[in-house]
Amino acid sequence: MSGMRMIAVATLTGICLLTASCGRKDPVPASPPEAAQLVPAGADLSMKELTRRLEKGNYYQKCDAAKALAAIGKPAKSAVEALVGLLGEFDAERKAKDEQPLMQAEGIGVFSADPPKVGEEAAKALVSIGEAAVGEVARAVESDQLGVRLRAAEVLGNIGPDAKKGVKALVTMLKRTEFFQDREAAAKALGRIGPEAQQAIPALEAALKDDTYNVRDEAAMALGSIGSSRAEPPLAALLEAGPTIPDRRNAVVNLGRLGSEAAGSVPAILALLDRDRDAQRIVSTALAGIGAPALPAVMAELPSRNATKKLAAIDALRLMGPAAKDAV
Repeated sequence: MSGMRMIAVATLTGICLLTASCGRKDPVPASPPEAAQLVPAGADLSMKELTRRLEKGNYYQKCDAAKALAAIGKPAKSAVEALVGLLGEFDAERKAKDEQPLMQAEGIGVFSADPPKVGEEAAKALVSIGEAAVGEVARAVESDQLGVRLRAAEVLGNIGPDAKKGVKALVTMLKRTEFFQDREAAAKALGRIGPEAQQAIPALEAALKDDTYNVRDEAAMALGSIGSSRAEPPLAALLEAGPTIPDRRNAVVNLGRLGSEAAGSVPAILALLDRDRDAQRIVSTALAGIGAPALPAVMAELPSRNATKKLAAIDALRLMGPAAKDAV
């Protein structure tokens, strides 16, 4: 199948969603001129029409167009700028209600009480488009509107490893001081990007000392997701000096996610049980995640008189399964 034919088929798939309800009881029918434009004379015409609806349509048409573009996916990259422009639509309910009398007078449709979620649907479309949307979305991360920044960061995180070109913008966002929500959203997005976000490790390490627990929590999870040996020292430091029990437990969880890269932290993980006996299950799971490098320390605890550590060691061996057989 030729490239243009594939784009046309994808576009038609998306256009079919224009008949789906977006906060309406009845779908909005296309007027005859609009219907003519949507005939597959060429994919470019159809994409132009969908983009026109994003830019000029009413709230319901914008919502429908965004849903259609989400179904089209990567071939819809020409609509990225228009979609990014809709990320800040948070007052759709008021605007949609303002438009209802005029639209009903024109016989366009009958509406339910549910407003169209334009910004949300635009975000989904950008995720569907993927890597081609990253540049524009990364610029939105620098918006002066908090809501736009948060939604843009979420989009980059949902795109995942393909959003690696957006890591620099997220690191900048992680350093913003006015709203903790910026730092929390940036750390969460970096975690979802995963190993491709290794350049963010120094900023995430600094975020482990943030005054807000939610930021520290997301930063620790991001370091665990990145999975590099460079993530082990900051997580080990959090385990040693974390200001709260949840911080220290979170450090253990994410050290376990690093696998063998966290071998050097095994003694500290076991030592947590000296001051937090209720962390037994968390410790066992982390030791099992680290695997073979943790076996000597685990085996050394089997004859221990410390019942908590002994049970943690037994549980870790159970979780390791066949991998621990030779050590027993």
